[in-house]
Amino acid sequence: MQEFIRRKVIPKSMVFVGILLLLFFSFLSSVSGQSGVIKGSVFDSNTREPLTGATIVVKGVSKVAIADAGGDFIIQNVPADTYQLTGSHLSYESVTKENVVVRAGDTTEIELALIPESIRLEVIEIIARVNRETENMLLAEQRRSLMATQIVGARELSRKGISDAAAAVSQVSGISRQEGVKNVFVRGLGDRYNATLFNGMPMPSEDPEYKNIALAFFVTDIIQSIGVYKVFSAKNTGDAGGAIIDITSGELFNKQLLSLEISEGLNTDINRRTFLRPAGSDFFGFAGTRRPTPGKFDFTNSLDPSPARFPLNQSFRLSGGKRFTLGENPLSLFLVATHATEYAYTEETVRNINTAGIIYQDQTGKKYSGKTNQLVLANLNYDMGRTHSIAYHFMMLHVNNQYVGEYSGKHSEKHQDGDQDMGYLRRQQINDNLLLTYQLLSKWTLAERLDLTVSICEYRVCQRGKSRSPSVR
Repeated sequence: MQEFIRRKVIPKSMVFVGILLLLFFSFLSSVSGQSGVIKGSVFDSNTREPLTGATIVVKGVSKVAIADAGGDFIIQNVPADTYQLTGSHLSYESVTKENVVVRAGDTTEIELALIPESIRLEVIEIIARVNRETENMLLAEQRRSLMATQIVGARELSRKGISDAAAAVSQVSGISRQEGVKNVFVRGLGDRYNATLFNGMPMPSEDPEYKNIALAFFVTDIIQSIGVYKVFSAKNTGDAGGAIIDITSGELFNKQLLSLEISEGLNTDINRRTFLRPAGSDFFGFAGTRRPTPGKFDFTNSLDPSPARFPLNQSFRLSGGKRFTLGENPLSLFLVATHATEYAYTEETVRNINTAGIIYQDQTGKKYSGKTNQLVLANLNYDMGRTHSIAYHFMMLHVNNQYVGEYSGKHSEKHQDGDQDMGYLRRQQINDNLLLTYQLLSKWTLAERLDLTVSICEYRVCQRGKSRSPSVR
């Protein structure tokens, strides 16, 4: 009987791996036998409330722990030695625990009481400026007012899609507009019974034929607020039987601003025919003002109109500003510049009779009209603390209205030498007006309910050019 002996062969590689594992576990057991554990809690020294998220750092070894929801922490495998333990938390002063002894195979328990960090706040003075563009501020001002007043701010105008001051005041009860008339009516009273103020001071008209300035020139970019006063008051002028309209110019309330708007329009009635313009004014509408030499016919402009090349209705509006710091006080600069040109063509029939019922004028004609205007508004505001402010306002308004009219037919006064008083008449006219406004405003707060306001203003109105051509028979 044969006996077979079975041998199990173990590869050398497996023997090598086993030896490495044996050595590794032996090293871990030796290390664990030479290290300990730090365990403890972190809390507020005053209230003993646990400080969740506090950081605990063991100096000298790369050991960091974060306190849990109960303020407890544990740090494993800390080599046996003496350490410094530091605990920290947001808005608390850091606390360092000296001479923390860690023994091999033992647990060291400590408590860290953090002291709340005291923060000393310096006195801060906030200088605020009243923004009279907002509806809430204007409503509060109306409630405090002792007399009946209605004020509309720039934000309300923008929200309602109102483009200028004329459309804004027409929204007030008792005020209406009439087509073809540039000024408004208050309770049926027209231009001569109303008054217009600019930043609380009387404002003359840009046209000497009217008492009040045309409100349509004040677009929403220029307006901060519009106040309508239908009763007399001590601070306003008494030269008004209808109402006083006070326009407050716009100011810069942001750090900086830059805006550009361009619009173009085409009148099809104009471009189907040759449009005529009177001679004597440039592209911006400024008319020549040189007078002829006495006794000589040396006018600078011609009596013959000139054709306009592709006349377009156009407008440009540039607004910008920036806020600076001068010393510790804010200094703001705000500028708005606009330019607008508009052309119109109409066919007219003109008939007039005298007191006896006899027709002395019966003509048909063509009228070529053009309007050009520019407006520049600049504001410089400086607030000196809470007690004093000074502001400078400048406004330039230039308006040019011109037309060429050609009429033919009966006119017994103009064509007395013609057959049956029939003839041809050409009329040219340029009205070029310029208004310059300078204002210096200063306000002093003397007491809680006592203010002193000093205002200095200067106005200049110039009628720069007006020309007419004689009739041609």
